[in-house]
Amino acid sequence: MLLRTAQWMGLHRDGERFKLPPLECEIRRRLWYQIIGCDARVGEDHALSTNGFGGFSNTKLPLNIDDRDISPNMEVAPTSKPQWTEMTMFLVAAEMNQAIQQVSRLSVTVLNGDDKMTSLEQLLRTTTTRIKDRYLQHCDPNIPIQKSALLLGQVLIGKLSIFVRQQYLRGLSAEESASRATEQTLLLACDTIEIGNELKTDELLGNFHWLFSTFTQYHLLTYTLWHLCVRPRVHYADRAWQVVDKSFNLVEDPSWPSPGPKWNVLRKLREKALNIRCSFSIPFTSARIPNSLTVADTTGPRGDDLRGDAIPSSILGFGDDMDWNLDSICFPDWNP
Repeated sequence: MLLRTAQWMGLHRDGERFKLPPLECEIRRRLWYQIIGCDARVGEDHALSTNGFGGFSNTKLPLNIDDRDISPNMEVAPTSKPQWTEMTMFLVAAEMNQAIQQVSRLSVTVLNGDDKMTSLEQLLRTTTTRIKDRYLQHCDPNIPIQKSALLLGQVLIGKLSIFVRQQYLRGLSAEESASRATEQTLLLACDTIEIGNELKTDELLGNFHWLFSTFTQYHLLTYTLWHLCVRPRVHYADRAWQVVDKSFNLVEDPSWPSPGPKWNVLRKLREKALNIRCSFSIPFTSARIPNSLTVADTTGPRGDDLRGDAIPSSILGFGDDMDWNLDSICFPDWNP
């Protein structure tokens, strides 16, 4: 309803086309990108794909300026500053949201596999370079809000990278997907989750914990747990379990907002991954078994019976009715 009202008001069209004053153009841009950002998050909260507006909107991004740089009496708009401003954090989120929606659109195009992946990888490189050069390099990690923007940008870049890497698995069988699940992708997911956890725990960012407590990286946790299910003997499994365990402890802290019923999906997948690990007699070393889980007795094949790192197809199906589809379109990350 809000989005349709914004369209009815013409916010999806840039104010310059209507010869509006610079201040009004800027207000419209900020409002539009706030609305479509909220729309994307609501869609992801309900596991719906949000591909954005693409060519249906020509509203420019807001300027990277401070509020004092623009006034009602201005006839010529100011230029964006190559430095930290009051809008930098907003623009990091807005531009990354645009990029993630572009990945969603490209992933369902009719391009052949090689052309599609070339386009996606180019988009990833271009976006990463632009975000770092325009915004992140100007963030001072000693200033709370600037450190928040820096870490948020790193989380969103990691999220985008995982989305692109997942496109290599589209259309593959369960066995093929498992065999192509790389340790580099698992490490990237773990690194990104840890940065997200830092946003919630860093003492310097204490005034922002209320905001980042709702930024649970569902998709990255899902990928990590899926990887631990299909490749339980991966070299970095212990580190991955530490990351998962810490994330669960944070999310399930009674003083934090409830993650809602969708968190049960992650609970079930974590229990599945833990049972698979134990069925292969893989001991925990640096990572501990989560106290909240009860390890069920399993009758699956033992670790000595396996050939290679990936587990047999009989277990890849997980033996339940849950559709463990890790496609970023079918099971998107539920956060901006």
